[in-house]
Amino acid sequence: MNVEISNWLASEQPYEVGVALYEQHGTSGMIKRLLAGSCTSYNREVLARELGKLVATAPPPPQTPPPAPVPAAAADVLTQLRQARRPLLSEREYLHARLELASDAERSASALRILDIGDLLNESYAAEAHYEKYGTLPAPPPVAEPAPELASLTSTADIQYQLKLLRTQRSKLKDRPDRAEKLAQVLANIDLLESKLSPQ
Repeated sequence: MNVEISNWLASEQPYEVGVALYEQHGTSGMIKRLLAGSCTSYNREVLARELGKLVATAPPPPQTPPPAPVPAAAADVLTQLRQARRPLLSEREYLHARLELASDAERSASALRILDIGDLLNESYAAEAHYEKYGTLPAPPPVAEPAPELASLTSTADIQYQLKLLRTQRSKLKDRPDRAEKLAQVLANIDLLESKLSPQ
């Protein structure tokens, strides 16, 4: 309402438009009858005065409440999650940049590591979304010991082959809460084999 009336008051709009505005928003029957007559200088003066009163007395438009401030504890948790992602993002970018220069073996190891970093980042983003929705971090997965038979592997080719199989299993299990223990075993096996490929 305020905008339409203010526009009429600020410009040379037709008298009939102002009368229609008062008919719609005004309350005085006597003024309405007066304004329904011909457009005289007196009537235009009365119309402007009455419309000005409507603008002055109209309630202010409702304001959108500001977003609730994020509690300090929540801000700390979210900050820690985001800071922990930075080195992973940097490492992934570095590995991507070196893929063309690496040997076949290095390229294979880098590609597998890039996949791992992607999984870690996805877990971090999921944890952030969970915290924003529920106010708590998701429960940590169960911990398992790696399979003893994998400890004896020494061939790089064998290790990389087993890692491919394990990563396929991980992809299938990560969205299965009912298989959390199996996923924990797979993750422990991956950690063991990756440590064998990492330079000492």
